[in-house]
Amino acid sequence: MAKIVRYWAHDPVGNIENMLQSFDKEQLQKGEEAGIVFVAEYDDGTRSIVKAVDVVEPQTFSNDSGITLVLPSYVDERTSATVACFDALAEIVNPSAATASADETETQVDPIGAFMAALEKLRALNIGGEEK
Repeated sequence: MAKIVRYWAHDPVGNIENMLQSFDKEQLQKGEEAGIVFVAEYDDGTRSIVKAVDVVEPQTFSNDSGITLVLPSYVDERTSATVACFDALAEIVNPSAATASADETETQVDPIGAFMAALEKLRALNIGGEEK
């Protein structure tokens, strides 16, 4: 009898797939609800579509080159932090023209300080990470 050696997560809309490396049941179920199709690959080279509930980490699982399913908010936080970093960097490279008149009391933001703060936020997400 053929043994499952790995699972693939296939996105039929984007027509992409990658080896699954996270086997959290809740995340798998959410992925399936979002349209992800799970495919079991057997040691004889055959493949079959399986339900998220049936996906279990194979005994011969290799943790190389796979994907981890995450919630959209996980990606959104990292995307927002990355954009904030580039926005702050853009302000250093090409500062906005100063339009405030002498009598306005707007506080000037240090562009390098803003960049360093945005970079620290991005680093914190990368190192500590939020819940996936």
